[in-house]
Amino acid sequence: MADTIVPFVVVSGLATGITATTVIGEDSSVPVGISSAGLTLTGQFNITNNAPAIDEILTCFDTNGQAKWQSPPAIVHQPGLNRWLFPYFADSYATTATTISTTQVNYFGFIINSTCFTRAGIGSIATAPTTTGTCTAKVYAAGRTSGAPVGPPIGDYGTITVTGSGSTMFTSSLGVTLSPGFYWVALGAGSAAINNLRRLTTTTQVAGRLSGLASPAGTSTIQIALAGGAGTTLPPNTVGALTEVTANTVTPILLVV
Repeated sequence: MADTIVPFVVVSGLATGITATTVIGEDSSVPVGISSAGLTLTGQFNITNNAPAIDEILTCFDTNGQAKWQSPPAIVHQPGLNRWLFPYFADSYATTATTISTTQVNYFGFIINSTCFTRAGIGSIATAPTTTGTCTAKVYAAGRTSGAPVGPPIGDYGTITVTGSGSTMFTSSLGVTLSPGFYWVALGAGSAAINNLRRLTTTTQVAGRLSGLASPAGTSTIQIALAGGAGTTLPPNTVGALTEVTANTVTPILLVV
């Protein structure tokens, strides 16, 4: 009778609670499976299947389940002393006058590459807002299968107060610490529709390259966002039905503090 061969599992560190199923032959043993009721690993270890590589983040491209691990793209910051982080699809900061609506909430996607403390902001054009007031901004997680904003907000930026000042950035009363990942920031007006605010745009070439979305016929630029239904006056406590936005809308940007 051949000697009994005891299965032996080695990891770089400490492993506990591992059992192995082994087929014992006359001259060899073949492991056919490993199971664990509990596993503790210390030190370096690698998972080769369905796992991100180092520094990869989960990126959601649209609402059709397109989510995968990939290396983060280059960060786009608004030039200046402050570090303003643009939404995922934005590539320019337009001076076109746009109004925050009281009947629609707009969601914009942001990629965060490292843990940072952020505040939400919006800016006015050179012409000062003639209608002032407050709006609110909240941050939502991206659905694992849909890629769209889901559930209750995971962070609240409080209120953004807009005054009658031109060429000014208005920032939120509260801040949110965000870990690496993909998030949606929603912006909505309060009791008044605030005018003469800036928007961000992206060219159709950038939109197509990053998301596969096409611009409507005859349109040179497209604003990539998702919108909440009519009648919603503030970013809600639960994400409801969403539609794609192709019109120009006021876009939140994040101040990395």
